[in-house]
Amino acid sequence: MNERDNDYKHLQRERMISLADLIEEIWRKIWLIIILAVVFAVLCAGYKYLSDRSKAEAAAKATSQAAGDTSLTEEEMSEVNSVWRLYDQVSAAEQYMTDSIRMNIDPYHEDRVTMQYAIKMEDGGPSDLLEVFETYVEEGGLGNDLQESYPDVDAIYLTELVSVVGEDILPDTSGISSEAESEEIVQTNSIFSVQVINGDEDEAAQLADAVEQCMNSYAKNLGNQLGAFSLTLVDRSAAQVYDSTLKSEQTSVLTDQITLQNRITTQTENFSDEQTAVLDNLLASGTDSEDSNSAAEVPDDSSAQTEAAAKVHISGRYILLGVVIGIVLGIIIIILYYLARGTLNIAQEMPGEFGISVFGQIHEKKVRNPLVRAWRRVVYKKKPLPLETERQIVLANLKTFCKKNGIDHILLTGTGWNLTENESLQEIRTALAENGIEAEIAGGLPDSPETLELLLAASPVVLVETLHKSYYRNVVRETELCVEQGVQMAGAIVLE
Repeated sequence: MNERDNDYKHLQRERMISLADLIEEIWRKIWLIIILAVVFAVLCAGYKYLSDRSKAEAAAKATSQAAGDTSLTEEEMSEVNSVWRLYDQVSAAEQYMTDSIRMNIDPYHEDRVTMQYAIKMEDGGPSDLLEVFETYVEEGGLGNDLQESYPDVDAIYLTELVSVVGEDILPDTSGISSEAESEEIVQTNSIFSVQVINGDEDEAAQLADAVEQCMNSYAKNLGNQLGAFSLTLVDRSAAQVYDSTLKSEQTSVLTDQITLQNRITTQTENFSDEQTAVLDNLLASGTDSEDSNSAAEVPDDSSAQTEAAAKVHISGRYILLGVVIGIVLGIIIIILYYLARGTLNIAQEMPGEFGISVFGQIHEKKVRNPLVRAWRRVVYKKKPLPLETERQIVLANLKTFCKKNGIDHILLTGTGWNLTENESLQEIRTALAENGIEAEIAGGLPDSPETLELLLAASPVVLVETLHKSYYRNVVRETELCVEQGVQMAGAIVLE
């Protein structure tokens, strides 16, 4: 026997793990996976159902209360609607302050680009072009065209960044002879400036380029429709300035928000609990309420309520999610248990870890789990041997060992306490006795005093261990005890 220099301490740190046996352990504990899959399927589906039902009930309650299904008087409901509209105005103002580029410019460091244009009108051309261009710039036409360059910015916020300043109309006296001085001057020059602002110098320049392109394109299209005129960019300049007008606008918007908040606080101070509840439901559901002479009129939310009710059902997707979670969790638990329980798992651990040869392995109980039987056929590619055949193999190996070494007395012992009642060991002992070999059976090693006395008096010893039941720590103590006392370990019999 290879005693591995009597060093078994490494066994506390090292274990042999067979992937085939680990998968077999999963098949053996498949009931745990099924239970967890069912439990988590029920939990996930139940959670989804309860969550949907809670949302549907909340929506129905909000709709019912918003529709006037309360004990509030017309005057009380009118007060609720008034406050609700104030909240709507506050929300709109906050959204504007967030989305508007103009409102987010630092007025103390405003980057401004000024482009001066001249309109020269020919004979028979339109006389109101200055007003047309002013309308195009400040009424949203330019902002819509700029969206081709800024598709993610609303046209309203682009329009806020551009304005027309310095409008003037001057007579054009170029080429006028003295004979024509008394005639009405019909050719005039219109001078105006387009101002572009932004919070960044480069962005202001890019926006000015886009504005210039849009102005030229608009002038070309306008000339084809209204008559001959020319639009010329006379000058373009950039500067960083303090914009007092913008500062005033920003302060005004913030002041309006504070005023609205104060009005809300003042009007809700004397609200009853039911008024507060109705207002909270209106705000939570986003329902749009309108005041009337009798009670609040609320848009019909029956379709939304029906949709919410339709969603209250057992979700197949959540059932599948629960099954997957249960299967994964079950496999993890089985693997952790397999690694942590500290028992012998495969017969190869006896020679591989302890250096003890195995006389044979006896499968005492027929495997009832069809998955385990199928897995073993796949792995071992043969049918399991009959129980009697396995017993005869162990007996033949024992008899051969005893005859070669001239042994007529052996001790069959191990960690199990019921070894004396084991049918296979009793049959082996009887067969050995018929061949003149006395065999004693004792269990409970190394904790049984009687077995320890037999162990010290007998030599050699055959260890009998049961897979998935004999703990590593006990087998280590057995082997160390035999080595310390000089007891020969002939080999091992593995039961399953």
